[in-house]
Order: sequence, then C-alpha cells, then structure tokens
Amino acid sequence: DEAIAYYQKALEFKPGYAEACNNLGNAMLQKGEVDEAIAQYRKAMEINPGYADAHNNLGAVLLQRGRVDEAIAHYQKALEINPGFAEACYNLGRAFQQKGQAGEAIANYQKALEIKPGLALALNNLAYLRAVCPQPSLRNGAQAVELAQQADRAAGGGNPMMLGTLAAAYAETGRFTGAVETAQRALDLANSQ
Repeated sequence: DEAIAYYQKALEFKPGYAEACNNLGNAMLQKGEVDEAIAQYRKAMEINPGYADAHNNLGAVLLQRGRVDEAIAHYQKALEINPGFAEACYNLGRAFQQKGQAGEAIANYQKALEIKPGLALALNNLAYLRAVCPQPSLRNGAQAVELAQQADRAAGGGNPMMLGTLAAAYAETGRFTGAVETAQRALDLANSQ
C-alpha cells in the first residue's frame, strides 16, 4: 500500500517522528492490520506522550476490541492534552454508552457539540439516548426529535442510521405515524445502499 510505504520511508529518515507513526497506524488499520496499528499508536505516544490524536486513535481501536476501560483512559488523556478535541469527547461518550453509563455518555456528547455544534454522530447518539435511555430521567423526547433532525441534516439527509434515531424519537413523543413512516424510509434506504 502506498500510504504504508510512504510513512515507513518517513520513519527511516526520521525514526522519532510521532505523526508518521500515528499516520502509519491509521494506514495499517485501514488495511485491517489492527495489532500493527496499535503498536504504531503506542510508538507515537512513546515518542510524544502529549500526542492527543494517537491517544484518541488508540482508544478507538481498543473500544472496537471491547477494551472499554482502556479506551476511556486514552480518550480522557487525549482530552487532558487537548480539552477542545470534539472527536475525543464524542468517542468518550460512545465508550460510556457502551459501558451502560448513559449520564456520562450524554455529558460527553453535549461537550462534543459545544465544541463542534454540527458533529452529526454526536447529535445522533445524543438524540438516541434522549429517546430510548432506560433511565426515564435522562429521556427527553422533544429534544430527541430536534437533535435527530439536526443529525439528519448534518449528515446530508438520507442516512438510515440517523432516520432510525429520528423514528425512535418520534415514538418517544407519541408521534407513532411519523415513527413508522420514518422507520420505513430508513429501512428502504438501508436496503437500497
């Protein structure tokens, strides 16, 4: 792969180049070489412990592997380094959501949206939790509809996942006809894609 060869060559010339290690990790991950990607992210952090992107990227791989607590630690480190890192806030929210800590997830999605208001995935996940959270005190159907509509617009419209969240939000507010129609649109779109 061209990208892999490029970053490997860059590391031959400059072995202590943290960004090249991080980017090589990304290229390895795209190629499905997860263990090598992890090794490259760790190497980038050894070279530069204050490299927020490497912490965030490693967190994403660890979360994907089900190592939620380790992922949380890396997202938190990324945010300690760069408090304005919206994607790390979003990812931390995902990790807490996966762990079943809806309140923490909501707080992190909201923080991500304060930093980057149009972040479609944060809008969507926050809308989803506001619509279906098992804790009634955390649900807010009207806000879920508004957030889900924003997420759908931010994603360019026609995203089956966003429409599925909007359908759940409509159901939470008792708009069952809208929920059924939107869920059907989401299903049709998913099938066509």
